[in-house]
Amino acid sequence: MKVLVLSDSHISPVCPNVEEWRALGEWCVQEKPDYIIHLGDVANLDSLAWKIAARGPFTTDAELSCVLEHLKAFESVIKAEQLKNRKDKKKMYKPKRVLCLGNHDIRNNFTGIADLFRARGWDVHDYLSPFIIDDIAFCHCMMRGLTDQPCTSAQELLENWHSTIVVGHGHARDYSESFNIVSGEKIFAIKCPVFNSDDTGWAAQTRNKWSRGFTVIDTDTKEFVWKDIECLHKLLT
Repeated sequence: MKVLVLSDSHISPVCPNVEEWRALGEWCVQEKPDYIIHLGDVANLDSLAWKIAARGPFTTDAELSCVLEHLKAFESVIKAEQLKNRKDKKKMYKPKRVLCLGNHDIRNNFTGIADLFRARGWDVHDYLSPFIIDDIAFCHCMMRGLTDQPCTSAQELLENWHSTIVVGHGHARDYSESFNIVSGEKIFAIKCPVFNSDDTGWAAQTRNKWSRGFTVIDTDTKEFVWKDIECLHKLLT
């Protein structure tokens, strides 16, 4: 199966990326992934930040409305394709959609992101609760040992979990592989790029190290490719 993986979109009214989400819908219509998986941190949710100074000018309702606008832009392209399939009496493209909640999505025990995605037909998984396809675990992040700190590299993921894992959270691409001593099969870990071209000032110390784009995985062959977000800009022209 072909799986499209997004992560860390950090949608915010400060710097909306609606057209990139619409272009992602166009990419899906062309490439037809069987699964669309978002690994969480859908929104930044500044309004729920612990520090008052970091809460920004927007209410939580405004931030959630911004998420809905992006989601509708993405889904509208797929729905248009489905209507065309029905009219042409062709097999309808109906990808399975999954959200693995990130730490930003549940700030202060907020349930709005989970509720919004469920209402729109997405299968939503709790923060730190992996979703598994063909022995590949998808999760926002995975913790190191018995600590509450996330693994920071692909190699660390393998050393801690000894499984094939795909995560987000770190905003930079990383890959490591090993093998299962019992089955002899290859196992690997992927850290996915951030699906966001936002150049605003938050996370200033690490922003220039981010990888921006999305990941496409073939669960049968265990092959994958990172796609730069610039490939979507070509669909906008």
